[in-house]
Amino acid sequence: MKCLIIKSDENQFERFYNEKMNFYGVDVKNYRVFRNTNSDTNKLIKLFEYLVKLIFPFSKNKYKKYDTIIVFDDEKVVPLIYRLKSKDTKLILWNWNIVSHKRANRENVFKNRCQIWTFDKSDAEKYGWKCNEQFYFKPEKEMARINNDTQRAFCACVDKGRYKMMKEIYVELRKANISCDFFCVKDNNKAYEDIDDIDNFLVDKLLPYKDFLEHVKKSDIIVDIVQEGQDGLTVRVLEALFYNKKLITNNKSIVNMPFYNSYIYIYGYDNNISFSEFLQLRGCKYDEEAKRRYTFESWLANFEFN
Repeated sequence: MKCLIIKSDENQFERFYNEKMNFYGVDVKNYRVFRNTNSDTNKLIKLFEYLVKLIFPFSKNKYKKYDTIIVFDDEKVVPLIYRLKSKDTKLILWNWNIVSHKRANRENVFKNRCQIWTFDKSDAEKYGWKCNEQFYFKPEKEMARINNDTQRAFCACVDKGRYKMMKEIYVELRKANISCDFFCVKDNNKAYEDIDDIDNFLVDKLLPYKDFLEHVKKSDIIVDIVQEGQDGLTVRVLEALFYNKKLITNNKSIVNMPFYNSYIYIYGYDNNISFSEFLQLRGCKYDEEAKRRYTFESWLANFEFN
């Protein structure tokens, strides 16, 4: 299958995915190829440039060679890609983030031009879309923890309503003498009145992904906090899975996943073991066959055969 993926490359995390997908023989192009994303450009100029591209498609023939074109998270480029592609090319809009009702309604306008998929089962059922789970890439090599005496828990995310639970978990871990490597990016329009001067993990921006991965590798426990209403897997879960790290998450749907075992603790849920028993577990390892389901190759094949 000859595949083109259209997505952002605005930060290290995006570029990490793009480089990995290129390695598997998939062409990856940035949104900027298809529309002007410079926020400083006059809106009328951007609209004119977009209409020119739409009416007079550029290098049209080179997009006819693809069997599948997958657009990540941006319905705005669908009309143009629809004109550029071959009649037989499968065009897919894939949401790898949960969406608002307003966003879903905008995307559903293009149902006759593309297939709409999401990583989240609830969104799939709610909006009548197809579901393809989140994916990740097998590490080139496993990295052993240097110091096994003190366990380290790592959590890094943008607040978006996560801060309260993040702090609760932080306090519980500190009580159990777990070293906490926590970062929470503040919401600009939110007042944080209950900040502790000693244990403040609020930051202004998230770690670059290269540094982020080093924190993952050096940790024993990954903490994953999903937004309310989400049950699709996050990349945090897959990082824990592929790097064989224990996982604390509030995503209850994980109990139904093939990799679920005693090394995963669902926070606020009736688990098979207590929190203290979970923390005492060592030697985390997940089934290799279960991991295969969440590889990039499996994700791509799901589009091909569905």
